[in-house]
Amino acid sequence: MNKGKKIIITSLWILICASFGYFLPKIPFLKKLVEIKVVQVVGTDQLKKEDLVELFSNQNWFFVDEEDIKNKLLTKYKNIKDIDIKRLFIGKINLYVIERQPIAVIFHNKKKYVIDKEGVILTGKFDDKNLTKIYIYSKNESINSDLLHKIIDLKYKISKEFQIKKIILKNNEISFTTADDKILVFGLKSVYSQIKKMEKFIRKINIANYNYLNFSFDSMIIARR
Repeated sequence: MNKGKKIIITSLWILICASFGYFLPKIPFLKKLVEIKVVQVVGTDQLKKEDLVELFSNQNWFFVDEEDIKNKLLTKYKNIKDIDIKRLFIGKINLYVIERQPIAVIFHNKKKYVIDKEGVILTGKFDDKNLTKIYIYSKNESINSDLLHKIIDLKYKISKEFQIKKIILKNNEISFTTADDKILVFGLKSVYSQIKKMEKFIRKINIANYNYLNFSFDSMIIARR
């Protein structure tokens, strides 16, 4: 069989299979064979039954639009980070869900928000007892997302050296209160260079007896016992 005939036969076979898959669920007595009967959710209890029924009731198991279903669920459920859709047996769909994990609580303009490490504001109630508290003093109604990402990034950088329990942002100055009640102060504009200055400082000086360290000045470090 020459190459041209192989291409024609392969193309016809693909067309037949696609047509079969498309028209199969439209045949009444075969419809039940390809409809989705079971949707099993692993990793969360947030997904509502009525939403799953609405999404999957008109789907064909052989041709599930996984990307569309995933996008709709992620758009509606902000607390979910990712979903993996698997078809293990005919008529059954498994949804493997990764939930966003809270890392901090933001207090801003008399409102309270719980966020994950990407700065996404989570919905619902959380036990925030062990979460880092972030206090933002600003007249702006909303929180600038770039600023929020910067604060989170700074938290992780400082956490390499200290355990942080509270962060305060006010007047372009950001301060970190550690688990042992030390206060570390930085100027927000050049904060990354100041963190490098802090890292050099703590390698040279025993800071165990210092309760207040201000790195926001260009030419000096203010340390108080």
